[in-house]
Amino acid sequence: MIEKIFGLIYINSYYIIVMFSIIIPIFMLMHFQKISKIEKIYLLSAYSFSIMGLLLGAKILFIMENYLTSCEKLYGGYSYMGAIIGYLLFLKFYTFFYKMTPCRVYNLLKMQVFEIYGISKIGCYFSNCCIGIFDVPLQLIESILYLLVFYTTTKLYKKIKCKDNGICIGFIIFGILRFIIDFARINRKIIFYYITLPQIICVCLLIVNFFKIIYNKNNLPIII
Repeated sequence: MIEKIFGLIYINSYYIIVMFSIIIPIFMLMHFQKISKIEKIYLLSAYSFSIMGLLLGAKILFIMENYLTSCEKLYGGYSYMGAIIGYLLFLKFYTFFYKMTPCRVYNLLKMQVFEIYGISKIGCYFSNCCIGIFDVPLQLIESILYLLVFYTTTKLYKKIKCKDNGICIGFIIFGILRFIIDFARINRKIIFYYITLPQIICVCLLIVNFFKIIYNKNNLPIII
């Protein structure tokens, strides 16, 4: 959907909602900043750098996915799973490179991907992309589910002693939901055996976070 502003310029509503999905987590970070007593500059600088990775990863994986599936529309779009991977990789690099209490900063910022993903899906609904079968408003269903994952993860983060495990559980729930929901999409880009590239990434997320929980359980808890 294209919105006309002041009768002069046209703005795609999708990008407006994506912009809000990036801005809103800043307020959540400020809330957790007071609880965790991390300096604002640490969180905001790491978050800004991670958003660069989000945008870059979204574009790269979209091109890769379309290339592997021989899709003619090679460049005009973004991949949400690519956005998550890019966000997490840039976040990991930033916290490691600057040695800025990586566990606390990394865990706080990791949670935000669920919130960004959930809000951005509303933009998909207005842009009529990521359409579900049988005219089901799949984008809105995804938005609600992923925001619930974010809410659940924040609760676990506050209650569980090993904060990393709480976030791992959030990623496991997210991976399962995203894997299943993909089957309800129209125009799925199959890689092999009715499986798409985002589903392969979901499986990887499940495996990595499952073994992280086991590792944390068998070692000293990470007290944050």
